[in-house]
Amino acid sequence: MKTIGTSGAQSASPVGLRPKHLVFLGVVAFGLVFLVLQAGTRLAREHALAEIRARLEAQVAVRMELVNSREAMMHREVLFLASLPAVQSIAKSAKHPGSNRSQMGREEAWKQQLATIFLGFARTDPEILHMKFLGMADSGKELVRIDRVNNALLVAPEGQLLQLAKRDYFIQTARCRPGETFLSELNLDRINGVVVVPHIPILRVGAPVFGTDGIMEGMIFVSIDARPLLDDFRNTL
Repeated sequence: MKTIGTSGAQSASPVGLRPKHLVFLGVVAFGLVFLVLQAGTRLAREHALAEIRARLEAQVAVRMELVNSREAMMHREVLFLASLPAVQSIAKSAKHPGSNRSQMGREEAWKQQLATIFLGFARTDPEILHMKFLGMADSGKELVRIDRVNNALLVAPEGQLLQLAKRDYFIQTARCRPGETFLSELNLDRINGVVVVPHIPILRVGAPVFGTDGIMEGMIFVSIDARPLLDDFRNTL
């Protein structure tokens, strides 16, 4: 203790710490606690964001695998169809149409054979909505087409076969080389040129058909119902 003055009265105070010092130390302590809490919150937030990014990347990978798997299957299917002997025969006959009854009969038999193959193929895959083979002559007219209508597979009659040379997918497929295919973006399904209602999103894959001379003689197209694929997308979210 320390005595001040000459009147005999004593005055005392703690050594070193005064009220303003205590306030300052309190502020510093609060600031340190705040910084520690902020650092902890930031680390937790960064950890949470990293976990979200990882989950999103995993979901994207799953969705890409679904698309790539279906695309690869469509690629194999359409290339297989393009290699069928019936397709090659029809393509040649369409390029050099017969003028006698015998040759016309053979052409019709090949078309019926291809339609039967299409029907059998589509029965094994309920997502297939349309299969068509068209020639390069007559503005890319369809030579054989089957449609799935109300879950029934139907062969399109001659009067409903369309000329497709101006369609984008015809133009894009015409640029393909042997072994290549064209995969469209999502489009709305059409039957005989009319959009189906209620709307059905589809994917279409096409492959050119080449003759032995290397000249393109036709094209094969397969259209699938994209709704199951979109449902799989949603289920991965």
